[in-house]
Amino acid sequence: MKLIWNPALTLDGYIAKIDGDSDWVSDEDGEAFWKLIQQSGCVIVGRTTYEQYKGDVFPVPGATTFVQTSRMDGTEPQEGVEFVTSSPQELISILEQRGFTQAVLAGGGETNSRFAAAGLVDEIIANVYPMIFGDGIKLLSGCALKLELLDVQQLPGGIVQHHYKVVKQP
Repeated sequence: MKLIWNPALTLDGYIAKIDGDSDWVSDEDGEAFWKLIQQSGCVIVGRTTYEQYKGDVFPVPGATTFVQTSRMDGTEPQEGVEFVTSSPQELISILEQRGFTQAVLAGGGETNSRFAAAGLVDEIIANVYPMIFGDGIKLLSGCALKLELLDVQQLPGGIVQHHYKVVKQP
C-alpha cells in the first residue's frame, strides 16, 4: 500500500491560514489533486478538514473519502464518505483489505502528523506557493522525515512542486 501525501503549502511551511483558510490554492493544483485521488480511489482526511470542505472538495467523485475522527457524533451518512475512528495503522490495514493499493493523505495538520509519525507516508508531492504567512496551520509537527528528492517542477504562478520519496528509518 502506497500512501502519498499531497500538501499545498507556503514557503514558510503552512498549509492554511490560522483560521483554516486555504482559498489561495490554485484551481490547477486542485484539479491535479482530484485526479490523484481518483487514480488512487481514496483519500484520507481529518474531520476538521472534511467539515471545512464538505460539499466543495469532499467527497471526490469516483473515490472514497475516509474521515479519520476521534468522535462519531454528528456524522451523517453520505455516499462516498466513511467516518473511521481507527488508528493510522489500522486504517491503512483496512484499506489494504479492501483492495486499495494507493491512498492520498490530505490532512489537516494533526492528521498529517499522525500518519507521518507512524511511518506510513511513502511519497510526498508538495506544491510550494510563493507566499509567506508568518503564522497558520503547520505542515507537520512532532516528527521528522528523511526525504529523497525524485523530481522538481515549476508550475504556473510560481508554484514549485517537489516530489519526494520518504526514506524509511529502520
